[in-house]
Amino acid sequence: MTAMGFSGAISYRATAFIVAPLLVLVVIYGCLWPPGVPTAFFRLQNGANTMEITPKDELETALEGVAMENRTLIIAILNKAYVEQNAMLDLFLQSLGEGEDTEFLIDHLLFVAVDQRAFNRCRTLELHCYKLVTEGVDFSKEVFYMSDAFNNMMWRRTLFLRDVLRRGYSFIFTDMDVMWLRNPFSQLSRDGEDLQMSSDFYYGKPFNNSNFNTGFYFVTANKKTVALFDEWYAWRNNSKGMKEQDVLQKMKKEGAFTRLGLKVRYLETTYFSGFCQMSRDLRKVITVHANCCVSMKVKLIDLRSVLEAWKVSNSNGTSNATTTAWPPSSETSLYFACGQTEITPKDELEAALEAVAMENRTLIIAILNKAYVEQNAMLDLFLQSLGEGEDTELLVDHLLFVAVDQRAFNRCRTLELHCYNLVTEGVDFSKEVFYMSDAFNNMMWRRTLFLGDVLRRGYNFIFTDMDVMWLRNPFSQLYRDGEDLQISSDCYSCNPFDNSFFNTGFYFVTANNKTIALFDEWYARRNNSKGMKDQDVLQKMKREGAFTRLGLKVRALETTYFSGFCRMSQDLRKVITVHANCCGSMKAKLIDLRSVLEAWKNSEISLYFACGQTEITPKDELESALEGVAMENRTLIIAILNKAYVEQNAMLDLFLQSLGEGEDTEFLIDHLLFVAVDQRAFNRCRTLELHCYNLVTEGVDFSKEVFYMSDAFNNMMWRRTLFLGDVLRRGYNFIFTDMDVMWLRNPFSQLYRDGEYLQMSSDFYYGKPFDNSFFNTGFYFVTANNKTIALFDEWYAWRNNSKGMKDQDVLQKMKKEGAFTRLGLRVRALETTYFSGFCQMSQDLRKVITVHANCCASMKAKLIDLRSVLDAWKVNNSNGTSNATTTALYFACGQTEITRKDELEAALEGVAMENRTLIIAILNKAYVEQNAMLDLFLQSLREGEDTEFLIDHLLFVAVDQRAFNRCRTLELHCYNLVTEGVDFSKEVFYMSDAFNNMMWRRTLFLGDVLRRGYSFIFTDMDVMWLRNPFSQLSRDGEDLQMSSDFYYGKPFNNSNFNTGFYFVTANKKTVALFDEWYAWRNNLKGMKEQDVLQKMKKEGAFTRLGLKVRYLETAYFSGFCQMSQDLRKVITVHANCCASMKAKLIDLRSVLEAWKVSNSNGTSNATTTAWPPVKGICLHDTATKQHTATKH
Repeated sequence: MTAMGFSGAISYRATAFIVAPLLVLVVIYGCLWPPGVPTAFFRLQNGANTMEITPKDELETALEGVAMENRTLIIAILNKAYVEQNAMLDLFLQSLGEGEDTEFLIDHLLFVAVDQRAFNRCRTLELHCYKLVTEGVDFSKEVFYMSDAFNNMMWRRTLFLRDVLRRGYSFIFTDMDVMWLRNPFSQLSRDGEDLQMSSDFYYGKPFNNSNFNTGFYFVTANKKTVALFDEWYAWRNNSKGMKEQDVLQKMKKEGAFTRLGLKVRYLETTYFSGFCQMSRDLRKVITVHANCCVSMKVKLIDLRSVLEAWKVSNSNGTSNATTTAWPPSSETSLYFACGQTEITPKDELEAALEAVAMENRTLIIAILNKAYVEQNAMLDLFLQSLGEGEDTELLVDHLLFVAVDQRAFNRCRTLELHCYNLVTEGVDFSKEVFYMSDAFNNMMWRRTLFLGDVLRRGYNFIFTDMDVMWLRNPFSQLYRDGEDLQISSDCYSCNPFDNSFFNTGFYFVTANNKTIALFDEWYARRNNSKGMKDQDVLQKMKREGAFTRLGLKVRALETTYFSGFCRMSQDLRKVITVHANCCGSMKAKLIDLRSVLEAWKNSEISLYFACGQTEITPKDELESALEGVAMENRTLIIAILNKAYVEQNAMLDLFLQSLGEGEDTEFLIDHLLFVAVDQRAFNRCRTLELHCYNLVTEGVDFSKEVFYMSDAFNNMMWRRTLFLGDVLRRGYNFIFTDMDVMWLRNPFSQLYRDGEYLQMSSDFYYGKPFDNSFFNTGFYFVTANNKTIALFDEWYAWRNNSKGMKDQDVLQKMKKEGAFTRLGLRVRALETTYFSGFCQMSQDLRKVITVHANCCASMKAKLIDLRSVLDAWKVNNSNGTSNATTTALYFACGQTEITRKDELEAALEGVAMENRTLIIAILNKAYVEQNAMLDLFLQSLREGEDTEFLIDHLLFVAVDQRAFNRCRTLELHCYNLVTEGVDFSKEVFYMSDAFNNMMWRRTLFLGDVLRRGYSFIFTDMDVMWLRNPFSQLSRDGEDLQMSSDFYYGKPFNNSNFNTGFYFVTANKKTVALFDEWYAWRNNLKGMKEQDVLQKMKKEGAFTRLGLKVRYLETAYFSGFCQMSQDLRKVITVHANCCASMKAKLIDLRSVLEAWKVSNSNGTSNATTTAWPPVKGICLHDTATKQHTATKH
């Protein structure tokens, strides 16, 4: 024993006494076991080589040696970073040694070491140790929050803890960065709770909290919690980049806790405290968790301070019942929060606040850095506005400039302003920071942290960005009707108490418990919101109900008074401040704000100053262009033109040809304004003697072809939105048309004038003209009025907060969030029967007006297909009249070349049953190697019950030449689906680009099969067919029947479906589903097709299309995620929840062997429902569960 004297270590003698009898039992058991049956079990773990993870004897011995009589223990994960001298392990043990009634708990604490060094240190200290080694994974280093290694460690512990529950042990799991100050068991309720979890934030609701933390929780072993951990770990593969805690929160939101019948209690932070929300009562605090804190170094500093403060307040071993607060000292403040005490030295800041604040403890705060203090830079302009504004000069005396670098502080002192130096070691805020850069976000969060401390000190304040001009004193307009927070708006929607477009560059906050709690929670969210700026996080908190939950009264300030470049005040008599929001560059802000100030002084403010936009659209030239093109009713057509469109025989020529050859369209060219975004496009436009307007933006090059969803594509889309908003302001209505739209008839006769302000084309149309989420901004008609101007203002303002989204997606998001309704807009979706496109082609040549090359990315493909459209139109419309008897089905981005009709039709006819039903599987090179997946798949069909004949009705769709050759060699039914330039010949890994391309490629192909009138089962190759499935597939009007990763008894409502096996009936509804499914591909890059289909289901696509969808029970259609327990029922076994081809092959062979053993002589053994013991890597097992249950 060491000097620490920890008892209860597992002695070698005790181990020998336990192991020896077990070895005798194993020998006897081996003799009695019947020959021919494998002796290994399905492993409960899901992941490569997990059989080595939890050797039953060793772990069982460790658990028995530690657990209390009621089979309860404490578990902590230990790695190399925690066991250094004076590191986290020593501090953790110190807390247990010095806490109230905690020292004995060390005897019931199992340290699970994930590397050799941690294990050795644990053994040296004579603690209870268990070594959890995973081959090829190194957990020996410190892992940083949300890194891949961090997530791997979190998931690894979930897998291990799941196995502990299965063995019947209840446990407290604790992170090592938790100080145990008192014994927690007295506070852990035993009122039937299955799970009791610590909270980052607690708001008085013990049974409903979304802010739980998996760093400390108590779980009772039972069927419900085992099922929870099973499902939790299974979500890992579908939740890449999410930590396990976030996944559990997502499961809670989706109802998993309720569905599993779990009673979950959330622990109060008064007792189970943390840095996110620190307990204020020393008499009650039990544990302190260093949550909301990233660095190991900082955690150690703060946790040592916590322990020191605890010892001071708990001297002589008894709590000072008269003192509830933490003791003040030179090292500890009211809270311990990730080194924050170093950030805001109390005395100096208090002195600064007292000197500046008004009598009512109110002041103004602005953040200052080097970039703002240069000569004639933002600071000078900001002070000038205060000096020249109405009743504002006196406010300088109540304004505290918080300098974040030395140069800013020096300049502030030189100007004899009120200055406070907020320096953070290792962080440089001295340079200009660009919008949404890491430095920008760090500065925003740094100010949030600081301002929260100001509130704690009891001071109210206006926070103002430096790029805000103060033209009048704002306090007269700031309400005092009980508001806790009053915040400026990028766009104001006439509802002061419900606005999602607030801006944290100017706001007034009252100091109270509610606003302090808000700032605490806001800053704590920083770690979980990487890449989001503080303002976006606050908006997210509002959407999730934080304002309501905290009881805050929040008012949005009207842009009439508190104006900005996003939406400029039109009334000089009312405007108070002007913020350079919706503007990224410091240089542009300075130019425009100087113009604002000059206009203010001269009382000649124009309609708007918006980040240099006045230079973009010179009024006289544009007005002349619009007047020269518009019809008498001030209506025109607008198209954007760039260099890529004006090449010889390119899109411009084809576009003009359609107008020249369409019905009653040629005259429209006189009312069409081509807006050229580069000089070459403008020159070509002028050469053709068209109506041209040159829209040149300095430093931006739109002269090249831009590819779908590239940065250049998005910039062009937003640039046109800005320009079109200006056209509306000038009072002109317009049709906007992309250049890849063929105009076959005059559209104006079909465009309604029944009070619609906006009429938009649709990618898909399902009979609801006033409720359609699939609109397309490539063709629309908009009427100029206040409502549409407000829409375009708000639409463009969203650009900065929607990086990576194209303008169309932003408009769809605005619609979902109620912008159309809020603005009072009447919006009509145009029918694809008339305004057609490649996504959903009009079937009626008598009605079609326009054809848009949507759902098509390449310029080359668009040109080929649109020429075909125009040629087909001319053939069917010869002599100027429509041939009503002839209608073309579709032209869709080269898809006709993909699915050659004659060859595919012959293949389908040769395979299908009499009822036009077949089975389809996709085949590539990786599947056809010797003894690879194809051989195993065919073996299952040949050895299954009533399945061999199905091979005659199975079409193998080969995606590369080697797969096709192998298929033909085996004399199977084969179809060669080759796509030029795409290589599917290699094994593709889960969620790689190649994987997603293969999944989408099959969706496109399968949609074509449905169009041809064939129903089919689609099956992945990693599905073993043990019985004929058709007898189990219902024919009660279902359109689609899909396999499930997990099945919970609801055949018509399941979010865990799997597209690796499903049966689909060919009809209009399923054809529409596959059309829409494939069309979603372009808008959801990085998502696999299965996830997209799940998203479509959540958004109501199945219901909207009138589909009847049944989810197949895993008792029959089984998989590794949730294995069927009944051999009499199982039909198929899918290697889902398993990533590696090698692991799948090993496990599926084991499944097939087990099936053959249990199904000898070709008939099912009806008296045996369970699988025999089977060896596997990824498998979920029942055999092990039965063996464990028998033992206990």
